[in-house]
Parts: sequence; C-alpha cells; structure tokens
Amino acid sequence: GEPHGIPFFAFYSSDQSLLINSVGSTGNIGSISGFEGKRHFRRMLEQGNRRLTDEDIERLLTSLSD
Repeated sequence: GEPHGIPFFAFYSSDQSLLINSVGSTGNIGSISGFEGKRHFRRMLEQGNRRLTDEDIERLLTSLSD
C-alpha cells in the first residue's frame, strides 16, 4: 500500500508467503549499493535462499558496485 519507488522487489516462499522485501532500515534499497543497501540485500538472501552458500552470497555482494 505504501509507495516505495522503483526498483522494488520481494522474495516469496513456494506457498506465496512474503519472506522479505527490499524495504530496509533506510527505506527501499532499490538499486543495491552502499553499506546499508548491501547489508539489507545480504539479509534478504539469507532469509530467502534455499541453496545459496555463505560463499555464494558473499560472491554476489562483492560483484555489486557502488
């Protein structure tokens, strides 16, 4: 219901329950950059993943430029 800007994304479980969305402590992280954006994206990946290892998550985060 609240406007958050674009891009906005969310992770859902297979039963369509919301796991986490891109709204972090500083608002919508949108295009992922900066410390807070990457920190929230890490949390999203940790909560929403079923097969990613910690190394996979770290590799994804380090591939993002600011």
